[in-house]
Amino acid sequence: MGKPLLKTLTVVAVGVGSVAICLVGYRQNNQRQYQQRVEYAQTAIASETDSIASLKKEVASLYLNEDRTFLKAGITADDISQLVGKLSMIKVSGEEYGIEENALPADAKKIQKQKQAIDDELKDIEAKQKIQEATDKLFTKGVSNWQKAENDVIIKKDLKETDVGSIRENLNFF
Repeated sequence: MGKPLLKTLTVVAVGVGSVAICLVGYRQNNQRQYQQRVEYAQTAIASETDSIASLKKEVASLYLNEDRTFLKAGITADDISQLVGKLSMIKVSGEEYGIEENALPADAKKIQKQKQAIDDELKDIEAKQKIQEATDKLFTKGVSNWQKAENDVIIKKDLKETDVGSIRENLNFF
């Protein structure tokens, strides 16, 4: 009677040991994968700094001059959408890398702020583009120069006061 009990205890002990070994291996594997994600995030965020810098230059190139009041002629909603797409491709948060925020490199917060500033500026550019496009539609040829008043624009004949009013309302947001 002692041998079957000993065999049963041995089988149970081997089973518990094998489960424990599997759990320890699983935990170590998860820790190694997490560490790989942290290392990837550190190297990727370093390259995201370059992406942010080039995106800043692209955004600045949309304006006519340094004071960033008017957009260049010919800027379309598609141009702005492409920049928004490029910005959304830039990963800067721990959630995007599958790691905790405190595991990110020190300069990640700075890049997050820069990304948010570019996002806000792109929203502003989008609104300006819509206003400039709507204003162009008030005239037969569009506005030739946004920086100084020129007397070469002709108002459309079928212009309604509501068309001007909607543009005026949008300008109040600036």
